Amino acid sequence: MSIVTGMSTAVIANLTTSQVASLSSDDVSSLSTVQIMALRTDQIAAITTANINAGFITTIAVVVLSTAQVAALGSAQVAALSTTSLQALETADLAVIKTSGIAALTSDQTIALLSNQISAMTSTQIAALTTNNIVNGLTTTIQIVSLTSNQAAALSSAQIAAIGSTNLAALDSVDLAVLKTSGIAALSSDQVQLLTSTQIAAMTSSQIGALSTNNIALGLTTTQVFSLTSAQTGALSSGQVVAISSTNIAALESQDLAAMRTTGIAGLSSDQVSMLISNQIAGLTTSQIAALSTNNIANGLTTTIQVASLTSTQTAALSSGQIVALSTANIAALESVDLATLRSTGIAGLTSSQVGALGSTQVAALTSSQMGAIGSNQIAAVGTTSMQALST
Repeated sequence: MSIVTGMSTAVIANLTTSQVASLSSDDVSSLSTVQIMALRTDQIAAITTANINAGFITTIAVVVLSTAQVAALGSAQVAALSTTSLQALETADLAVIKTSGIAALTSDQTIALLSNQISAMTSTQIAALTTNNIVNGLTTTIQIVSLTSNQAAALSSAQIAAIGSTNLAALDSVDLAVLKTSGIAALSSDQVQLLTSTQIAAMTSSQIGALSTNNIALGLTTTQVFSLTSAQTGALSSGQVVAISSTNIAALESQDLAAMRTTGIAGLSSDQVSMLISNQIAGLTTSQIAALSTNNIANGLTTTIQVASLTSTQTAALSSGQIVALSTANIAALESVDLATLRSTGIAGLTSSQVGALGSTQVAALTSSQMGAIGSNQIAAVGTTSMQALST
């Protein structure tokens, strides 16, 4: 028979911490629920980890602990709780465990936590979880879904990077939107690839701006890029814009492309520009058009459909260098009204081949200033039909 059997609660409450520490596992396991409830917080703290593990093996013993008693548990004691006992803790009791105790949890203990227990944890407790417990402890999407926005906001960059790709995809979009930008920057391409369109659209501009160029290039899928908002594309750095694959560039909504920084447009490769479709071209701002490199004018705008989609406002924004960079086929594809807006200095720089490609309607639309800029060699290149258009 245990020495505690028959002891009144008053006697139990008057035991010294040394006496409590000397109790055997049989003695501790023999404590009745009323005796456990009578223990002072310093007595709880005095129970050895061996007795926590061997003595508090029943869920009943854990359930009857008061919030104050649970708060008195040391980190070693918390780590000694069985997974069954940990699951038996009331949510209010789990929420008062010291952060040092949370940090000491094993992955098996973390796996055992119920969704309502996780959602009851404080932000500081969540922040105290080790990256090992994030990787190997929070293994179910149910646990991740149970996180609140305040808890998600408390996650460190290392913890965010440690979340499994499938689990990250399970986060509510409102919770993903509060993750630290340093954590977003630390995501792997595998994690980014599994983010849903809803999650991508919910990300803040700062978060989008924090995505690594590697994740822009290898993480974002065409569907994800399509879900970007104008505010988000406007937040992309020039390095991020350049990192977007040619296929993904073509997936952007025209208004989202128009929101990009001119420095990003200036850095586009000819392959990226060649993938732009007519409504995207037409949606570019004049500043963006002016930012296109001459290489992109010459080798990026490869189709006459792209050039034909330019508006008069856009062609008026072209520099002399950009005008000269237009291919003969693209010069011929310009609408007459658009051709008439080209700078005279640009017209003056056209080659004979470019001028020779002009149709009669185009030549007839040239302004007097543009005609005055054309040299004798260029005039000689104008076809007979086109010259007739000038005389009518």
